Amino acid sequence: MKCISNKIRNFFYIKFYKFLPLERIQLMSIGVWPCSKCGWFILLGLFNSIFNGTTTLAEFAFAYNHRDNLEDILASLSPAFTKMNTSFKIFILVLKRKEFFVILNTLQTNYQNYMNREENNIRRKLAKRSFIICLTLSVFSQSTGIFFSVLPIFRNVYRILNGNKPVTELPFKSNWPWSIQKSPLYEITYLLQVYGSWLTSSAVAGIDCVFMGIFLHVTSEFRCISSRITEFGKNLDQKAPHLTVLNKKDNEAAYMDLKKLIHEHRTCIEFCDKLRDFGKEIILGHFLLSSVTVCMTSVNLLIAEWSQKPVYVTYILTVLTQALVYCYGGELVSNESGKISEEIYLVSWHKLNENGRRAIKMIIQRAQKSSDISVPFFTVSMPTFGNIIRVAGSYITLLNTFLEK
Repeated sequence: MKCISNKIRNFFYIKFYKFLPLERIQLMSIGVWPCSKCGWFILLGLFNSIFNGTTTLAEFAFAYNHRDNLEDILASLSPAFTKMNTSFKIFILVLKRKEFFVILNTLQTNYQNYMNREENNIRRKLAKRSFIICLTLSVFSQSTGIFFSVLPIFRNVYRILNGNKPVTELPFKSNWPWSIQKSPLYEITYLLQVYGSWLTSSAVAGIDCVFMGIFLHVTSEFRCISSRITEFGKNLDQKAPHLTVLNKKDNEAAYMDLKKLIHEHRTCIEFCDKLRDFGKEIILGHFLLSSVTVCMTSVNLLIAEWSQKPVYVTYILTVLTQALVYCYGGELVSNESGKISEEIYLVSWHKLNENGRRAIKMIIQRAQKSSDISVPFFTVSMPTFGNIIRVAGSYITLLNTFLEK
């Protein structure tokens, strides 16, 4: 029994701590994971971006043709905005695949080359948290896609059981250049929308969670630096207990350790700058549409028929989790980078010579400004998530007013 328990524990140990395992699978399936140099793989990503954009146009066309019916507009535009945002994200990641590869490769190297057991535990703990959050968002997004795909089938089965004729109903409200009333055009269109549903569900979980995973791995790097600073302070107190100062040899060794810490801190800051530049279009585009998507999905949940309620329940959980993973990850990066100044201040700096004190002062000054994930107009943090919810609530109230008239 104990042997079986150890095997199960080892299985989950491997799965949890492999570098971005779920994100890797989902992004590879849609042609976005940057570690493949095959030309067809790049073409797959471009095809998926164009395909999702095309289905989005069909849903916008439906909303335009039914512009006198607010309920139909909301039902078509809610998934259309999600697909449009997904199409944009896929295109940007394919376009910036070289920068994406450098970021992932740097983090994976740091993740695998840990310094000691404590730092290893720090990285693995945050990797496990990233895995669980990604698994949660994957369940929500894939459930939403499945519900959208099978709902018309179940509704037609219900009609047949009640003695009514089946209806040519698609998973998403959309207008196409051809008539879907005849076979096999209806079946082909249905399958195209099912593929688009799976594509969107996989991209939502894969792309958003890979950013959150990157944020958490950056957080672990800052946390490891704080751990090294704490260890440096303990060694300093052991070499110079009470109020004594370090001798010349120990001062030189301490100064070399501080120079190494400064280099590691600067490397993390520069990496955050690269990450900010790499992801600014994706993050900005996501948050510009977040409040609108949350609003429309919430209203659809309120006015939907009983058979459609499960779809919009998982849908609203998906869009809320999407916004949360960015904000949560950005908040952790900001907090951990800011804690470095607190940790270095607790070091017994008065026991060092002038060079050592100058090095500590340099770290404190640089760490006072946290390395946040900012894009034009806002910073990715938990207060931003609160603003999204408040704005969405205002939109919901406004739309309910129109629906009641």
